[in-house]
Amino acid sequence: MTIRPIPIIVALGVTSAAHAQTTTIDLVRPLLALAIVVVVVLAIWRLAPGWLSWLGRLPGDLRLKRNSFTLYLPIVSALLVSLLLSLFIGTIGWLLGLVATLVGWLGNLPGDIRIERGNFTLFLPITSMLLLSLLLSVILSAVAWLLRRGKRG
Repeated sequence: MTIRPIPIIVALGVTSAAHAQTTTIDLVRPLLALAIVVVVVLAIWRLAPGWLSWLGRLPGDLRLKRNSFTLYLPIVSALLVSLLLSLFIGTIGWLLGLVATLVGWLGNLPGDIRIERGNFTLFLPITSMLLLSLLLSVILSAVAWLLRRGKRG
């Protein structure tokens, strides 16, 4: 499946819209990856708050204390978090590429509107967005139910 990028008109220093240059920016994958990262981080933070207590206390993390002033420099923790996030985002990117090939029909459903006129394209994936909204609502409701259940038990 090819994900259709969102067309954006770049008009810096031009006198008319006819001279503006059309640039496409693909926003679907970064936004989906960000949503997945937020859900995973919130789930980890909620289910196991003690797991992150070691962060900032690794060997190589500096803590300078003077009278009423304390300076924290979590150098090793920042490097570790950066490495883990890079691996996680790379894996998510790979999985999104894999998922994109499996759901090639997304964006081409009945009810998805696409109007093309010359160099103008209007793409409104109404049915696809309703389907994704329903799917994400079910997933987030299940996560919230699990969090409430874990809090009771």
